Amino acid sequence: MSFHNLKAVLYKQFADMSRNKMLIFMMLMYPILLLIFYLVLKNNNKQVLDFIFPTFVTMHIIMSPIICFSSVISEEKEKGTLRVLLLSGVNAIEYFLGVFLCLLFFLMVSTVPYYFLLNLELKEGLQLLLISFIGVSCSSMLGSIIGVVAKSQIVVGTISSPVSMIIGLLPMMSNFSSDLKKASDYLYSQRIYDFIYSFRVDTVDITSKDFIIFGCNFVAFALLFMIVYRKKGLALEK
Repeated sequence: MSFHNLKAVLYKQFADMSRNKMLIFMMLMYPILLLIFYLVLKNNNKQVLDFIFPTFVTMHIIMSPIICFSSVISEEKEKGTLRVLLLSGVNAIEYFLGVFLCLLFFLMVSTVPYYFLLNLELKEGLQLLLISFIGVSCSSMLGSIIGVVAKSQIVVGTISSPVSMIIGLLPMMSNFSSDLKKASDYLYSQRIYDFIYSFRVDTVDITSKDFIIFGCNFVAFALLFMIVYRKKGLALEK
């Protein structure tokens, strides 16, 4: 892997991100909405806030990366720039790592308001940072799969929106169904929701079982990504 090529991809992605108003809005939407609810409800209804906080933060960590990654990759495919980059000496690993690092930076920065709104202590803040990184990483793989599979940017929206909503909202819906809870317990989004909800009640530690669930989700998405990527006729080597 060439550091020069990776740096070039990073520079390109940062430049593209600064001009992409839709992605910037997607990253800021949930923090802004949460701030509005916080200002409106903080003195009136603690129970509503206890539900809204974990819901919005989980949706941000889970849904935003899926939509952002799928949109960026499908746009590169549609414009032909992905093929040009691969033919110009940038291999697939360098490209996807560059996209991941760029979007990871913006997505992690967009979670900063939560640390102030949730009034977290140092240990809780580090936990939120860790699970945000894990959530964004898993969702980035899922978004990349959609971006590779989708034939156009129009199609990617019809796929990424329902998928991100199912993954992001399932933990909240499982509160009302024991059957859904049993299934969602093996999803990374459920574990993240449980941790964020605990910040409003009582802090819990991440166990080895949680890391196993996170790892299995990420590996499954990564393997599926490699399968669909190769199926589309693009090898992971130069």
